[in-house]
Amino acid sequence: MDIQVRNVPKKLLEEFDEVVVKPLFPGGRAEAIRDLMRRAIQDQRAKGA
Repeated sequence: MDIQVRNVPKKLLEEFDEVVVKPLFPGGRAEAIRDLMRRAIQDQRAKGA
């Protein structure tokens, strides 16, 4: 499934790419978002949510 995210400030996206994506996710922004989503789900499950 493809998704499109809107209303993300350009500065926030640039900082995310620089600080998170480039050093940690060679697969790019989509890989970073998938990983962060998986981590958030795991965290919530661990909390019993």
